[in-house]
Amino acid sequence: MRLELGQQSIDLAPGQPAGVNVRVENTTSQPLEAVLGVAGLDAAGARPVAQLGVLAPGEVVTTTLQFALPVETAAGLRDIAIHVEGRPTRQARGAGTDAGLVRQSANLRLRVGSTALLSLRLARAEVHGRFRGKLRADLRNQGVEPVTLQLWGAGEGVTVRFDRPELTLPPGHSARVRGTVSKPGFTWRRDNRRAFVVTAQGASTPATTAGSYVQRGLLPRGLVILVAVIVVLALWLGGLVLVNHEVRQEATPHGSVALVGADGTPGSGAGGAGSGAGTGADGSGGAGG
Repeated sequence: MRLELGQQSIDLAPGQPAGVNVRVENTTSQPLEAVLGVAGLDAAGARPVAQLGVLAPGEVVTTTLQFALPVETAAGLRDIAIHVEGRPTRQARGAGTDAGLVRQSANLRLRVGSTALLSLRLARAEVHGRFRGKLRADLRNQGVEPVTLQLWGAGEGVTVRFDRPELTLPPGHSARVRGTVSKPGFTWRRDNRRAFVVTAQGASTPATTAGSYVQRGLLPRGLVILVAVIVVLALWLGGLVLVNHEVRQEATPHGSVALVGADGTPGSGAGGAGSGAGTGADGSGGAGG
């Protein structure tokens, strides 16, 4: 078994959930039933056991282990261990319960702080725009001392900016900071969604909140549908006119046609009209038609 953590340490505030990505790989040659656990933290902080199911040889599974400490948790550093156990799905008769058991562990450091004195939220968790979206971050100092904050945001493929990236809040005061979120380039038709995180960093553990930016297409969806319908109708009408024209077009005759009388004497004609000479039964000549 192989166990890898996405981070070696995380910032954790009491009452606010935080997570760490865990990657587990079955490196053995037999299926294993994998169980993920945490040591060094009480049950209120994280699920002590997480069933990952049966992993085939070479199979990889990725999950997120969530932590949520009680609000009364004291600030400080905590070192915990995350471990995974793999047990064969089939055991030989008479083998012990731990026969073939595979175990791996990794250490994780929790930096526990306190953000109970600082409140951070977005006026709208989801913003829309074709080139940029408008943000409103609401902050409140719930303590009894002034606090100086650094405010910023980050996300995959997006840029977050605030009009006041640094501010000071007196005790009991609130502030609304305007900002923007943008994504390079544009999209013609499909909406493009990106997630981002806003962070307010004071003297204690930072407070964070998540949001999403939906980049709209340059062409409204209704207009795209209308243009598509018009194009289909234009192609259909053009094809109908072309077929109708070909059907109505008359063929132009060319050359001459030779006529033969009833007695075998050849006649001649041109353009559908001709004259013929023949000898009737009484010896008189016939008139060509």
